[in-house]
Amino acid sequence: MSNEFLLRVQHFFEVDSKIKREMYNMDPPVDLEKLDNSVVHSYADDLNDFLNYAFSELKCIAVDICGYKSTAFDRVYNLELIIKNNFNSCNFDVNSLKSFYNTFISNMSIDFIDSVKNDCIGNSSKRELSSIKKAFSINEILHFFHSYILNNENVLQSIPVLKYKRSDNNYSIKLRGVRVPVFEQLFNSFPTNLDCGWVEMASINNNKFLMMVDNSDSILTFEISLYNDIATINYVVPKISNIEIIDSLPGVEKYGSDSSAVSGIFKVGVVDLNYELLEFVSKLSDNLDTKYKKM
Repeated sequence: MSNEFLLRVQHFFEVDSKIKREMYNMDPPVDLEKLDNSVVHSYADDLNDFLNYAFSELKCIAVDICGYKSTAFDRVYNLELIIKNNFNSCNFDVNSLKSFYNTFISNMSIDFIDSVKNDCIGNSSKRELSSIKKAFSINEILHFFHSYILNNENVLQSIPVLKYKRSDNNYSIKLRGVRVPVFEQLFNSFPTNLDCGWVEMASINNNKFLMMVDNSDSILTFEISLYNDIATINYVVPKISNIEIIDSLPGVEKYGSDSSAVSGIFKVGVVDLNYELLEFVSKLSDNLDTKYKKM
């Protein structure tokens, strides 16, 4: 299998970071209305350049990840027309430009987040995805693709395998992507006696690692980002019925009354990454008495 799909996923994460960085930089100054007209015009020109760049990349991502005839590409294509028409109607009016930025660039509605969660969490490869139709901002489009990639088994399984082993219960444990020593160590240390189901790992680049743990009933997903000596771990767990386990998870953000779709984020030192990640997975497996020691 070629590395073509890996390159597509790498491209997404590179673009995702760049667009978010540019999006932050394009946040209108609070006192924009007090500045000279030339500054306002310059800001509008920069905003126009940002829109052209963002949508050229987003259309490529939609084709690369979902396909040219996909609902995702149709939505990105049509939303580009809607957003650019709204931008043109601003006509250098400061209040209109501020409202445009908030509505069509940075907005992330709770309803959209919930819709994507229902669509993607728990293996989006098995569903017809419709939440992308509800996206009305660049930020929401990025959120959809991010969730789709992280929770789609077909996406991860399209990345070439580097290493492979089987658990004691005959589940496959695979490492895909590029060779990164920190992430290879994660794979090597992942115990075969941990009864957690199928495990898919993917090293996207030197700083990005994805992992999916599938026990048939639910799918636990991780995104790990490295920066200097710190690892930031984002996780999503579709189903947890034990409130005590939920409360014990590090960095848990929120959960509903039905204890579904738990998400969270926490940071650890890279030297402790193996231990912390395996401890986390062990809490959610049937083999809760499995213990690990920091190396």
